[in-house]
Amino acid sequence: LQTYPVLLAEAERTLTGLRAAGLRPGDAALLVFDDNRGYLTAFWACVLGGFVPTPVAVASTYRSANEANRKLRNAWELLDRPVLLTDADTVAELAEVRALWGEPDVRVLTVEDLLDHPRDSDWHAAGPDTPVLNFLTSGSTGVPKCVRHTHASVTDRSLAVIQDQQLTEADVSLIWMPFDHVTVAYYNVRDVFLRCLHVNAKTAHVLGDPLLWLRWMDKYRATNTWAPNFAFAMVNELAERIPGQDWDFSRVRQFVNAGEPVVAATSRRFLELLAPYGLRPDAMAPCWGMSETCSGVTYTRQSRQDRAAGTVAVDPASMKGTIAELAADRTGAVVLSKVGRPIPGVRVRVVDDGGAVVPECRLGELQIRGRTMLSGYFGNARATSESFTDDGWFRTGDLAFVHDGELVIAGRAKDQIIVRGVNYPAHELESVVERVDGVRVTFVAAAGIREPGAESDRLAIFFVPRQWNDAELDRIGRDVRTALGREVGLAPDLL
Repeated sequence: LQTYPVLLAEAERTLTGLRAAGLRPGDAALLVFDDNRGYLTAFWACVLGGFVPTPVAVASTYRSANEANRKLRNAWELLDRPVLLTDADTVAELAEVRALWGEPDVRVLTVEDLLDHPRDSDWHAAGPDTPVLNFLTSGSTGVPKCVRHTHASVTDRSLAVIQDQQLTEADVSLIWMPFDHVTVAYYNVRDVFLRCLHVNAKTAHVLGDPLLWLRWMDKYRATNTWAPNFAFAMVNELAERIPGQDWDFSRVRQFVNAGEPVVAATSRRFLELLAPYGLRPDAMAPCWGMSETCSGVTYTRQSRQDRAAGTVAVDPASMKGTIAELAADRTGAVVLSKVGRPIPGVRVRVVDDGGAVVPECRLGELQIRGRTMLSGYFGNARATSESFTDDGWFRTGDLAFVHDGELVIAGRAKDQIIVRGVNYPAHELESVVERVDGVRVTFVAAAGIREPGAESDRLAIFFVPRQWNDAELDRIGRDVRTALGREVGLAPDLL
């Protein structure tokens, strides 16, 4: 347990150590932590000192090249070779980057050593536009863009979510996703404003046993939590272990579902499984946001009692014109999750290829503006310029439409599979396959393969079975074809 006064005291001692190490206001610091307490201490020490914390995932090894330490090195070079902050259990392994990169002067400091200093209560005098936090995008080329936020954007987003979601000091948050995910940092900042109980659990523990998430929710009497859709699917896969528990979820106000496309069937099944433990019918809260928006900025609700709440079933053949709504159980209907309305201080719009705002139920590019937006991509003026329209709207790259005043995300253009002129969101096809008995949840991919000169994609489905044998593979293949034909009227060309 780390109380807020203890967190402040440890952050101020760490601040003294960072200043003694030569850090100056505006300097970045790469945070590479396995230890939850160490991360939070380092994060707030940086904020107090005017340094810019930049979370990075811990790699499986630093003795050989892999995606995680390539991203770390690219960030280190982009940010002008900043210090690496870590914990005592990680430092020996992390220090191997000196040999791997051929850079013997890489500075690696541990929170444990930095804590061995007196407190420094002389905080940096920050202003609204002072940089306070960096987040690294995935970087498909291996070179991440560095999203930079200010005190104003982080504060405004936190206060807007508190107002919009009616959060109070009595709330209890539980988070278990990795520290390099944008939402984890913002949950912590938000909860500091609230002065509420904030529980950080280890990602590896939940991935090893997803029901630990629920046990901790019960143990700490959590009122809110957050995870991407795959986490709810993992819990659903363990349905046989859920009956007979002694959980009490009557205090839970929301399971925020964000970070990847929200699958309505997954949400509904999760709500049904936990209903016997007092979970409110509408506890599922789909949300949309990105690093550039300071995490989630639109919210809605889905309910086990009302299948239509927070969803809309559409005819995929209508996606190029006015979107036609269908009954959810009609063959060929694609059920999309709504992500709601924006929080205070944020505006969204959907535009066509020419930048004109489209009416409701017309697909276009989602654009956003408001007080929560990034100040820019650090060291990449071109990317910053290209990401904003001339009138100040941020181009998200997401395809979306508005239905009954709520935003619906239809995916990204590159994630649309076009078969015989009909657009299918890849994640909706994948969700159908995931529900086939014998398919490992979250180990499914739908892809469009287009031959040279062809005008339509061929649908390829990739999956991992729970059991590897010829008979089981044949059976799953037949069931996948049947499920896709029954639910979306489409047969895969390749399995």
